[in-house]
Amino acid sequence: MVMKKTVFLIILIMALIIQAQACPVYSGEMPDFSEDGIDVMDPGSDPEEVAKSVSENIPVFRYYRPSEYYNVFVGDSRTVAIYNMTRGEECMSAFICQVGAGYGWFSSQTVKDLIRDYSVPSRDLNLIINMGVNDTENIAKYARYLNEMEPKWRAMGYKLYYVSVNPVGNSERLNNDHIDEFNYELENSLPGYMWLDTNGYLKDAGYGLSDRLHYDRDTSDMIYEYVVMNVD
Repeated sequence: MVMKKTVFLIILIMALIIQAQACPVYSGEMPDFSEDGIDVMDPGSDPEEVAKSVSENIPVFRYYRPSEYYNVFVGDSRTVAIYNMTRGEECMSAFICQVGAGYGWFSSQTVKDLIRDYSVPSRDLNLIINMGVNDTENIAKYARYLNEMEPKWRAMGYKLYYVSVNPVGNSERLNNDHIDEFNYELENSLPGYMWLDTNGYLKDAGYGLSDRLHYDRDTSDMIYEYVVMNVD
């Protein structure tokens, strides 16, 4: 038993070292963007969460910026799926995303700082936001915050886009009627944002779910292609 525990600990430590080299743990400080592309995971300070993130390869907090980009995606685990799909390709897109993210994460100072630091004064960028599926009840907070930040983000040179919350596999907590109501109310509350109706697009074109919330790779690709084809 002691030998098994020792072997497990050695394997875990080696995995942590490899993960740290490939994906440095987020410390709360802004990353050094002198290199092309930074990929950071922040599983928090809980050792069990760190171990779980490594063993299950869960990207708790991702932000990535290639050397050249025109789109900045901000979102939850569905955006993480798009990030995982496009990573390593010349997609001209940067990402700020977190598994399980909701209004609290989206309005945090860390995300504000990242959006600011991703701005490029010499050219316009597309800020593409896809939030809400994890906390549709916070629609009033989203609307208020987005309208508050609109002039600030425009002053940074961003063109602003909001991606609709997309279909789910119906459950007691959330169903597609709730999502339609959320999208309708939020779209009509954001006059300063271009609305990207991926929800309607997926309903017409069809989509595949890997569980009740997340999409298969083909559907994530469909969403990404729809978005980049409909922004300037």
